[in-house]
Amino acid sequence: MAKYYIIGGDGRQYGPISADDIRKWVAEGRLNADSSAKPESDAEWRPLGKFPEFDDLFGLVSGPEGASVPPLAPANWREQDYELDLGGCFGRSWELYTKNFGVLFTAVLIYMLIELFISFLGNIPLIGPVFSLGNLIVIGPLMGGVYYQFILVNRGEKTAMGDIFAGFRRRFIHLMLCHLLLTFISVLCFTPVLIVYGPKFLPLYHQMQAASGDPTVAKEVIKNMLTLLLSSLPWALICSIPMIYLSVSLIFALPLIIDKDLDFLPAMGTSWRMVSKHWFMVLGLSLLVGLVTMSGLLGCCIGILFTIPIGYGALMCAYETIFGQPKKD
Repeated sequence: MAKYYIIGGDGRQYGPISADDIRKWVAEGRLNADSSAKPESDAEWRPLGKFPEFDDLFGLVSGPEGASVPPLAPANWREQDYELDLGGCFGRSWELYTKNFGVLFTAVLIYMLIELFISFLGNIPLIGPVFSLGNLIVIGPLMGGVYYQFILVNRGEKTAMGDIFAGFRRRFIHLMLCHLLLTFISVLCFTPVLIVYGPKFLPLYHQMQAASGDPTVAKEVIKNMLTLLLSSLPWALICSIPMIYLSVSLIFALPLIIDKDLDFLPAMGTSWRMVSKHWFMVLGLSLLVGLVTMSGLLGCCIGILFTIPIGYGALMCAYETIFGQPKKD
């Protein structure tokens, strides 16, 4: 069976892969007629649209060597523009949630229970730091699995409870590294505030612990803490600007890794490029997701179990709009 090397949308070389793999990747939007490829036994790179064996994929008839390939409509989500309907994303999310309540609610519940359990263990002396470190390792694959379950439901594909752990079976390393890098970026954005105000806050924290039995001293320490927090607030707001920009730009990195099989750096770059086309619309979506999610706190915090799936669903509906296959006219 013939094998091929291809240049993916991330500019990297893959292969050797089979013709069936190429057909699968075209169907997933990872390759198109203009993608460079060459047979394993050939030294010349050519567009896939010039391979007679793949004519049926692109509706083309390969001409003689040197003939130009007719221009195509975008077949790759990296090449297309999109319109993001925020109301439509939430409407679609609500529809998916009500029709698939059991599987989506349970997926989010399992995710939250695991996170709460790890957080509880993280507060235990001696073993706490180990579990805090472990949480940094597992949360990326775990979140990837939750996203994957919502993606499958949105596409009308079969899903099972075990799909929430799909991130541990596939792309574990890249999901983990992506989340670690996103966390590092967030901390880095606030490093100036931590450097300036951290040394001032720690003595007050120790004074608060020492003054637990003296209400008068504790009241004075709290007053000093509030004064320090208020003085740091303007700088914290300034530092939050790059964090918000980067968080919104990279919001789809984890779904891209588990859905499109991208490595973590190409996934982050792809999310950045696509979100940048309509950054403020994605920001608006993120803010609405946050508001909907936090509204669950009004129901004695229990309501958040019901609002988080709606937020996840809206994000994944937007993901499908941005990164799904272009619709044919």
